[in-house]
Amino acid sequence: MIARLFTRRRASLALLFAASCAPAAAYYHFVHYGPNGEVLRERFNLDQLPLQTVAFYVSDTGPAAYAPHDSFPSVISQIARAAQAWNSVKTSALRVTFGGLYTEGTSDNSPGGSVVFDDSLPPGVLALSGPTTCEDMTSTGSPLCVAQAPSDGEQYLPILRSTVRLSSDLTRLPGASFTEAFYLVMVHEMATPWACSTATLRPSCRLMRRAPRL
Repeated sequence: MIARLFTRRRASLALLFAASCAPAAAYYHFVHYGPNGEVLRERFNLDQLPLQTVAFYVSDTGPAAYAPHDSFPSVISQIARAAQAWNSVKTSALRVTFGGLYTEGTSDNSPGGSVVFDDSLPPGVLALSGPTTCEDMTSTGSPLCVAQAPSDGEQYLPILRSTVRLSSDLTRLPGASFTEAFYLVMVHEMATPWACSTATLRPSCRLMRRAPRL
């Protein structure tokens, strides 16, 4: 009898441990609140994107420090792979591509994404990402904001730019660009501002939640 109770208790503890290890929802909409309390989600205006495609451009400054055997071409290759991973989601109307290199500070009149290398990320932070919308700019009446305004009667804030900030020191985690850790972080951060707030992409987001936390 005692052995049976012990076995049952051990099975209950195992079940509780398994439940506590289940992945929790980690993606949420980027939202703003209107004057009347209405929720305005942020997303790209597909009608204004060439071929409904978001192109991610990488800062030509590159990282300041590399792990042994790593290089800028390898970093670029992994970023391009991350873009391809999201572009392969067939249920999404939004497409993603690698656009090439760009020089920080140059103006861009079309929505898109940027990957920059930041030497100010605090310890323990692998990367940061987020969108820029018209409410984040000094003049919401700028020509770019006017062009991106929703024309289909929907209420949302169009994303102008999605920026991914990686550490400029690749000797820190997530480490060298050729590692699985770097690739997973890049895929995760590239999607955070827009993909997981799109209903058709939520199955892919659930797959990303199953990726190991670094």
